[in-house]
Amino acid sequence: MAKRIPTDPARDPQHGATPLGEEGTGRPASGDGSSTRPRGQEKKGRPTPKRREAEAARRKPLVVTDRKAAKKAEREERAAERARVRQGMLDGDDRYLGARDRGPVRAYVRDRVDGRFTVGEVMLPVLLLLLVGTVAMMFLPNVAPWVRTVVFVAVYGLLLYGLLDAALLARRLRAEIPRVFPKRADEASGHLTYVVLRSFQMRGARTPRVRVSHGEQPLALR
Repeated sequence: MAKRIPTDPARDPQHGATPLGEEGTGRPASGDGSSTRPRGQEKKGRPTPKRREAEAARRKPLVVTDRKAAKKAEREERAAERARVRQGMLDGDDRYLGARDRGPVRAYVRDRVDGRFTVGEVMLPVLLLLLVGTVAMMFLPNVAPWVRTVVFVAVYGLLLYGLLDAALLARRLRAEIPRVFPKRADEASGHLTYVVLRSFQMRGARTPRVRVSHGEQPLALR
């Protein structure tokens, strides 16, 4: 009698087992490997991009565009704000003025200075003429020395006259302010420097801008 050889149930078709295609997997072998890929996933035909590259491709256009637009909007907003502040300062709006120019008393002082002719209005043109004349006299050796002396004395005399005129106006304002602003009598003094600085500015360069013409009364008295 022939001896029966034991068989492996996993490899014997008679035991109803499916032959192993790959060792230990229990799945049939496939030459192209498509059966081992999850359902719904197909072969791409190109290498998968790295995560960093994919994120850069998604975000770069959007981020750059938004940043440029944000910077442009910020610049426009700053420019508009500067223009608004500048216009407010020129108009004498207290919301945009510094502590030196703010308040009805300082507005009255400005109107008093602007309503009269001051030497400072012509000081800058005179100084420019003096500069040109000084340079011209350097190339004109025949100019008499007394001419230079007269020019310099006239300029310094004009400067001293402007300072004296501003000081006298500040003194008069010390007496006027308590009458015009009874509730602000404590603000009657301390305007000498302010009067001098504004008096020596040309009318077109004064900030806040001039509101009254020569000979007109301040707006607070109208």
